[in-house]
Amino acid sequence: MEALSNNQIATQRLVNQQITDSKFKYLEKLLSYLGAIQAQDFAMAKWAIGARIPGLAEADVDQALEKGTILRTHILRPTWHFVAAEDLRWMLDLTAPHVKRIVNSYNQKLELTDELLAKARKIIEKSLSGNNHLTRKEIMLILSENGIRTDEWRSTHIMFDAELSGLVCSGINKGKQFTYSLIDETIKKHASFSGDGALAELTFRYFNSRGPATIPDFCWWSGLTLTKARKGVELNSNKFNQFTKENQTYYFTGNFKESKPDDTIHFLPAFDEFLIAYKDRSASMDTSHYKKVIAGYGIFKPLMIQNGFVKGAWQRTVKKDEVHIQLSFIDKVNKSEFQKFAAVAEDYGIFISKKVVIIK
Repeated sequence: MEALSNNQIATQRLVNQQITDSKFKYLEKLLSYLGAIQAQDFAMAKWAIGARIPGLAEADVDQALEKGTILRTHILRPTWHFVAAEDLRWMLDLTAPHVKRIVNSYNQKLELTDELLAKARKIIEKSLSGNNHLTRKEIMLILSENGIRTDEWRSTHIMFDAELSGLVCSGINKGKQFTYSLIDETIKKHASFSGDGALAELTFRYFNSRGPATIPDFCWWSGLTLTKARKGVELNSNKFNQFTKENQTYYFTGNFKESKPDDTIHFLPAFDEFLIAYKDRSASMDTSHYKKVIAGYGIFKPLMIQNGFVKGAWQRTVKKDEVHIQLSFIDKVNKSEFQKFAAVAEDYGIFISKKVVIIK
């Protein structure tokens, strides 16, 4: 088919990512459709779900996490993600071996041998058994009492290994503190994909929910090798449409339908999939303004999007009954445009049940 323009690509991604015209009402179904949502910024990641399900409240996301129907854990690239509980096991089986190879050199520097990590996993399993949800600090104290050093980033890598090994996932919070629980005690139902079936499924979910996108985009998002990513696309060859643009092949499902010009504005969270799910983000932003929306060390700011294009960033300060929001535009806007964006900020206030105060 004929290549789509950047605007058309961005518009289609808004629809496929459920940012516009969302078809989902349930968190678990949305996360399963998306595969996973990056979630190292916990509060903002909850809004990534809220921005895709109209009428959802932050308390609804917290409740789903408490029930264990959605989880927050390390999966895909070595970072935090939200994932539907029933999808965790097969996704770990597919992606964890690659991630473990990435972190192995760090483990060696920290003298975390395979034998030592195996010992730590046995202690952690015993400590958490019987639905005994513990914080990282509590787990590290138990490990220290058993002669395992947990200083100098060792605690991070020990728990990272326990997650990637399919032992632990997020548990019930203790106040504001996160806990860990055993996967086998937390997840009641597992989706069954394995081998090429798992590879085909993850590939389909990515291009179905984030297309049009390229194989390098998928590699970046999934953490899979180029060889595996290409195979995943081949396994779905009869399900994807494609076009070539600037020597890159873009894949997506369904048929592109030209949308009518509109003026849709969206306030998206830090690290939102709309931008971070792609290696090449030029369809939705002027890359010469990269530093205005992406801070150092790969920190993605909360973004303001208009018609699929990045117009600026926003910053929140949560008070007792209010949330103060400051808008920072890449280019100057007039008073009328400013008010359009300020009005949309109310959606976030509704989500967290606080009054929005725009700070100029």
